[in-house]
Amino acid sequence: MIDKENAKIKVKKLVDEFLTYSKEEINKKSETQIQSEFIDPLFETLGWDMRKDAEREERILKGRADYILRIGNQDKLVIEAKKTSVNLSEEEGRQAVSYAHHKNIKFAVLTNFKQVRVYHALSNIKNIDKNLLKDNIGNFWINCEDFIKEFDRLWLLSKESFEKEEINKL
Repeated sequence: MIDKENAKIKVKKLVDEFLTYSKEEINKKSETQIQSEFIDPLFETLGWDMRKDAEREERILKGRADYILRIGNQDKLVIEAKKTSVNLSEEEGRQAVSYAHHKNIKFAVLTNFKQVRVYHALSNIKNIDKNLLKDNIGNFWINCEDFIKEFDRLWLLSKESFEKEEINKL
């Protein structure tokens, strides 16, 4: 299990690597490349074993959830991944929340690594931006440039946070 300080160091390296790419270079990468190069390592760094804890491409309704993270046999988090060229809009948020909602999972994440948005998924899905989690800073989204400055918020997505149910306090 990784501790918070080491996780922070690893996340900083990941962000630094991401930011070395030009916008053109990063936008050429496929969703699968973004997942394997950045999203998987990010969640690994947050304590999830992406080989054991993550179910990939699980069929839900007419679509597939990119990831469902589990602790034991309990589904805890849906992650919907996008390419960096995709603007994270309400439509993409609705997709993530809808998957989580139909699996009865409380939380959904929408990310292209450039930004992470965290939603509460068990409430009404008409106006998705109202489902964004809120904390003392405001709506729960973090741009990758702020992953270190707002590391305590990012850490709420760690496996440890889910085990201790810290995210449930939001």
